[in-house]
Amino acid sequence: MAQLAAASRRPPHGAPGAVLDGQGVNRAAFTQLAKDVVIDGLTIQNFVAPQDQGVVNHDSGDGWVIQDNTIEKNGGAGMMAGSRQRIIGNCLRDNRVPWSPAGSASRARAPIA
Repeated sequence: MAQLAAASRRPPHGAPGAVLDGQGVNRAAFTQLAKDVVIDGLTIQNFVAPQDQGVVNHDSGDGWVIQDNTIEKNGGAGMMAGSRQRIIGNCLRDNRVPWSPAGSASRARAPIA
């Protein structure tokens, strides 16, 4: 699957068991500078974001709500944060930020592993 271009106020809501799988090839799951996007109820896995970049909200769009997702097994940060972003009830695990000590991010743009 290729990356999805997020659109303002159009929530991708996953059915139970919905999985977005980057298959170790795709760099980001959700991109664009769209505002007020809702990402809800998905498993997002196996994407390979480049250094200092994230898989969800790749472009740090404003006002995103990232809720009730499992974001796992990605190369790079699990998500990036834009202003007014809300992160609610997600499970982030086994995301790798290899350029950061101990696999956690401490960069200026605040990627979230």
